[in-house]
Amino acid sequence: MLHILEATAGGTARHVAQLLPGLAREGVENHLAYSLLRADAFMLEALNALREAGVSLVEIPMRRSPHPSDLRAWAGLVGYALRRGPFDIVHGHSSKGGALVRLLKLAFPRSKVVYNPHAFVTLSPYLKPAERWLYTAAESALARLTDGFILGSTYEHREYERLGFSKVPFRIIPPAGLSLEPPSPVEREFLRRSWGLQGDEVVFGFVGRLDLQKAPEVALRAFAEFVPRFPGRAKLVLVGDGPLRPSLEAMAKDLEIAHATLFLGYQEGRLAMRGFDAFVLSSAYESAGIVLLEAAGAGLPILTTPVGWATDIVTQGVNGFIYPVGDAVSLARFMGILAADPALRRRMGEESRKKASGFTVERMVQETLAFYGEVLEACSRDRL
Repeated sequence: MLHILEATAGGTARHVAQLLPGLAREGVENHLAYSLLRADAFMLEALNALREAGVSLVEIPMRRSPHPSDLRAWAGLVGYALRRGPFDIVHGHSSKGGALVRLLKLAFPRSKVVYNPHAFVTLSPYLKPAERWLYTAAESALARLTDGFILGSTYEHREYERLGFSKVPFRIIPPAGLSLEPPSPVEREFLRRSWGLQGDEVVFGFVGRLDLQKAPEVALRAFAEFVPRFPGRAKLVLVGDGPLRPSLEAMAKDLEIAHATLFLGYQEGRLAMRGFDAFVLSSAYESAGIVLLEAAGAGLPILTTPVGWATDIVTQGVNGFIYPVGDAVSLARFMGILAADPALRRRMGEESRKKASGFTVERMVQETLAFYGEVLEACSRDRL
């Protein structure tokens, strides 16, 4: 099995780092073609763990956006497949990996192609009309080379239907979360003091890339709306990095919340969550949202937009609140409710932990293996 991954950062990288060792434990021979052009610290560390799990690794530079170098990347993949194949299944992750893996079928028509979009690019509300038409046309053309889709949520499945892919087999397989034991008071205190906090502030935490998809500016605007009611008693902590960081830091100054906003850069998000009191997801779109499962596993109340797997992870008023995409006013109101009620935060956190308990790596691996089997069986029937 050959996996192709350009998106070596964020949730897609975490998904692959969980999936491949699990498949290896089930006796699958795994190969991973990856790019380091935007790899984060997590992925750099995960490569060692993947190698130890018996995954064969090959680095092939791939750019996120369409680029003339894509032809060189495709040729590198063809060369690798000739040397190390044939592969029963080639599995592409995210848009660029998905495009390359399906074009690989032109050279190896007997290999079965599985595509996991990790959020169709056409879900983005930021696309210009011409861009939307172009990406829709590209996805439609590539769908003819696809033997199966793995989708992260019913939210993403609706886009699959809208794009007209219903004749191609699919399976909705949510990501896996990592449940954590509640941090000890000493550990929590140490972490928060390392951020320069006194320990008694209500901390709203954001974890993710600082880019358009994650819409972190909504969290900033909401916090600016809310924080005057809790002067000196609340902080907004942003874990992650990305192209929007300079403009977000400037925005925090303009909104006069820089004193209460911490930009921590890249850290291991699920560990940083041990210092949070509540988790904020402001994304404009998602495939599923592994970070939501990590927040639930960390026992946090969750404030999220209705994207990806959000409506399956968060029950309104039970373990968090769901607010419309871009609605900073509603997010600010929910921040105020949680900040004012420590008992509510504790109850919601316990409910979040219960929600996360069923989203295990083992379940994800077994469902993925089952779908691989369905794809191979369907293709065998078609040949007959």
